[in-house]
Amino acid sequence: MSYAPSLVEAYRFAGVYAGAACARATSPLTKCELVINPKTAKALGLDVPDTLLVLADEVMECKPS
Repeated sequence: MSYAPSLVEAYRFAGVYAGAACARATSPLTKCELVINPKTAKALGLDVPDTLLVLADEVMECKPS
């Protein structure tokens, strides 16, 4: 599980932030994403509540090989 700034959002606005930073002070990124890998959590012996899975921006599902 991770909770971090969205890299897609950061790349999208990189030029905007660079230009704004030269002109005036800007605020940092405020959008964060919650990503959960249930398979890894289970391997670590952790139980992830369904309510947390519903709130996640992305649930990483691995296909059986």
